[in-house]
Amino acid sequence: MIRKRVSNRTKALIVCNPNNPTGAVYDPKAIREFGDIAAEFDIPLISDEIYDKIVFDGEFYSASRLPADVPRIILNGFSKVNLMPGWRVGYCYFMDEAGLMDEIRVGMMKQFRARICPNVPCQAAARASLEGPQDYIVDMNRKLKERADFCYKRLNEIPLISTRKAKGALYMFPKIDLEGTPWKSDKDFVFDLIKEEGVVFVHGSGFCEEFGQNHFRSVLLAPIPALEEAFDKVEKFINRHT
Repeated sequence: MIRKRVSNRTKALIVCNPNNPTGAVYDPKAIREFGDIAAEFDIPLISDEIYDKIVFDGEFYSASRLPADVPRIILNGFSKVNLMPGWRVGYCYFMDEAGLMDEIRVGMMKQFRARICPNVPCQAAARASLEGPQDYIVDMNRKLKERADFCYKRLNEIPLISTRKAKGALYMFPKIDLEGTPWKSDKDFVFDLIKEEGVVFVHGSGFCEEFGQNHFRSVLLAPIPALEEAFDKVEKFINRHT
């Protein structure tokens, strides 16, 4: 499907792995296929890997491991794995032996020098985070997996809702069957739920009108009692209207 959609207007192939908003984690075969497409059409593969260590089962496979003929920009940062949200510290690296993106790299460096450079205290904190103990990641992933397993079970118990398991990142992307309901769209469903029950999801079509339609994004971060309370309200809300 991706190969068929590449045209002379295509500038890059962007992958978010582990994925926001779905919680998917792409296996090595899928990443290699993305790389093959990028190499075939001579376009960069831009890989957003900011959730790279938040994986519940198996091993994360980075696009940095692809063959040298795949031009790549790898994006990462400290807000997720390193628990530094709001500090606005991130980084990227180019893997571009053929020089396809030389002008892009020069332009980015000009932007960095002019206004995008993070402040010195945040840079020092980022270094301390990398050089310090990393065992907290194991505990964080254990808690997130427990919450992901609970969300998977509980959401699939609610009428009209179905979802797949999250394999990483902080999210799930449940589907809502709106046929025969008073809601014309996933956006209507989410907005009414906020107004009536105070439970906040992001409507799926806000991420992508084509593939996000009739979905919503749920976040795994809350403790299980809070998640349970929220999903109980969702079930009550759906039963009241259907």
